[in-house]
Amino acid sequence: MTASDRRPRATRLARWLAMIPCVVALNAVVVACGSDQDATDLGLTGDAAAGQRIYSTSGCAACHGVRFQGVTGPALTGLVGKTVTFTDGTSAVVDATYLTEAIKRPQDRQTAGYTMKMPENQLSDAQIAQLVAFITALKG
Repeated sequence: MTASDRRPRATRLARWLAMIPCVVALNAVVVACGSDQDATDLGLTGDAAAGQRIYSTSGCAACHGVRFQGVTGPALTGLVGKTVTFTDGTSAVVDATYLTEAIKRPQDRQTAGYTMKMPENQLSDAQIAQLVAFITALKG
């Protein structure tokens, strides 16, 4: 077999490998857009229910999962009360203050073990408070 005979196979392989990021991105969009769980499934009311609606419509599920189990971002179920470590070696206990700051200014700190940073958002303080109420309600 000559080098020219192998070239088409290598080209096909390269094309397949080039599609991997597209498939991953498409999967993230599908995950973010669909969830068969709504606030009534979890029995949430008030701010926690409003927070879940924000979670479901703001793209959070793309990284944190439709069932809050984590994908490219941390799992949210049972997160409150845990200690998280940051890439600079510092750590913090997850509470309402931490969650508020992490959502409001996601670029300020990077959680160790995750390569992607949470994107900036345009959420109001009231919406962030509702998201925090929702995450706090996810006991695990």
